[in-house]
Amino acid sequence: MVFKKDNGKNFISNDFGFGRGTPIDRMYIDSFFKKHAGEISGVCLEFGDTSYIDEFGESVSKKYEFNYSEESSKINNIIMGDLTKLDSLAANSFDCILCINVLNFIYDLPLAVQGLKKLIKPNGKIIITMAGVSAHISRYDMDRWGDYWRLTDKAAMKLFKDAGLNIDKVQTYGNPYACSAQINGYSMEDLSQEKIITYHQDYQLLVACILSK
Repeated sequence: MVFKKDNGKNFISNDFGFGRGTPIDRMYIDSFFKKHAGEISGVCLEFGDTSYIDEFGESVSKKYEFNYSEESSKINNIIMGDLTKLDSLAANSFDCILCINVLNFIYDLPLAVQGLKKLIKPNGKIIITMAGVSAHISRYDMDRWGDYWRLTDKAAMKLFKDAGLNIDKVQTYGNPYACSAQINGYSMEDLSQEKIITYHQDYQLLVACILSK
C-alpha cells in the first residue's frame, strides 16, 4: 500500500468551518461565555483582540489586548509580549483574563500558565478555552508560530493544579457527530443543532476552564 498526501479532495475544507459559517467550537465557546459572563468584570485582558470582552463583559472598567511579540511594549490598551517571559509581565494587573484558544500554540505550556498566574490579581478569574484531543491542527498557526498541544480535561486540570491555580470550573464539549463534522470542514449552519448540543466525555473537541489565584 502506497500512502500519498491528501490533496484536500476528501473533505470540504481545512478551516474549521469558517468559510461556510460559524465553526462548531466557536459555538461551544460562545455558550460557555454566556453562562459565565458575570466573571468578566473589572480590568480585563484578552489575547488577540477584545471581542469576547466587548460581547460578554459585565461591569468592565478597562480592557486590554495582548499580542505576541519577542519585544515587550505597551501602547494605550495594547500589550505586546511573550507570555513565557515572566520578567516582562506586570504582576497582579488584571481582574479577569480571557485566554481563548491560545495555549495550544505555546510550546512551554507550564511557563505560559505561570505567566497567566503572574498577570492575574489575587481572587481574579482566568477563563481559558483550548482545542481538545479531537480537534485537528490549525494550519494557519502551525505555519507561523506552531500548533503544539491537544489536551484532555484531566491533563488541563493537572497542568493548572501544578501551577498552583484554583480550578473553579472545567467543561468539555464535543461528541462523535460534532468532531467528525468540524474535522471535515462543516459549520454550524450545515448541521443538526440538536445533535451538536450533546457532549460525550470521550470526544473532546473543546476544553473550557475557569481558574482563580
